[in-house]
Amino acid sequence: MSEKIPQYRMNKLMNYTELDAFTAQKKAGSSGAYFALLAEFTENAPGLLVGLEPPVDEVGNVAFVKRIYSLQKRLFAIGSAPLMWLAEKVIETARSGNTAKCEDDLLILSSRVRALCARLDEAKGEPSAAERGASFSPEMPPQVESSSRPKASVTPDQFEKLNILVENFEMDDAMAMLRSLLSFTYGKEVDSLLAGICMSLVKFDYSNAAAQSRRLLELARATTADAAKAASKKILAVDDVPDVLNTIKSVLKNTYAVYGVTNHMSALKFLTSNTADLILLDIEMPDMNGFALLGIIRKIKAYETTPVLFLTGNVSVENIRTAHSAGANDFIKKPVESKVLLDKIAKHLGTASK
Repeated sequence: MSEKIPQYRMNKLMNYTELDAFTAQKKAGSSGAYFALLAEFTENAPGLLVGLEPPVDEVGNVAFVKRIYSLQKRLFAIGSAPLMWLAEKVIETARSGNTAKCEDDLLILSSRVRALCARLDEAKGEPSAAERGASFSPEMPPQVESSSRPKASVTPDQFEKLNILVENFEMDDAMAMLRSLLSFTYGKEVDSLLAGICMSLVKFDYSNAAAQSRRLLELARATTADAAKAASKKILAVDDVPDVLNTIKSVLKNTYAVYGVTNHMSALKFLTSNTADLILLDIEMPDMNGFALLGIIRKIKAYETTPVLFLTGNVSVENIRTAHSAGANDFIKKPVESKVLLDKIAKHLGTASK
């Protein structure tokens, strides 16, 4: 057999069976010895699981664990780190006496071992001329620049599925899902964790991948909870220029419930028949300016301490002094900048800035 074919097979095994084939071959001493171990595994490993049931007593436990240890040794010899971890889970649940959990873990292990044997059988075939020149070493999903990736919402359901795949060592499905998730940008920490899980899987570091996956799920749940909390907040924007109101609504619509009015009468009508958690108030308006309107608002018991942020193109010392005297909490300079608006609102509402 030429050296090209063993090299091709080693690459194919690395990519399609989750085996750390090169390390295992080095331990075995040669390609021939390693392929002999693979042949022995496909012949004997399934038999170790035939008729195997979770133990119900101490005697049964010893025999059960002994057979799983035998399988673990074979998995170690061929370089199957994920199935070794899975076998360890079966041993732990057997020793804990949790028969139902042990049965579930054993079922997963059995199906994964059978699937591995089937893939090993497929890898025995001779490569075609085109395949011999191909590279099959595992790689991270192609990365796309963050600036060119569309923004996506953090959805715990998706990360829950990814977590299950990683925890159960379903590398192929986990990598496929990561490819999909990495095509979007979620935020610095989430993006970093997704890339970290990917790198850990490529390096067969399943323990670290699982830890990062759990952290990702926790972060996704917390972020979604923060977003839901923020979205429940109502904001009233008062400005006589409709374009300004449209800009504010466009910036805030995915984070808060936003209502816009163009005069003091509409503002007071809204505040007496609804609730607002924060008010954005223009200073220079016809009929009644923002200072006078704020004076009336502060006399309404429900809005004595509600955060009020003035919108103005004139942040002068005199305006600041008058605004504070009227009971304003902060200023936002016109034209309104999205980040400044979000950050200031988040600060006064105590929500995470998005």
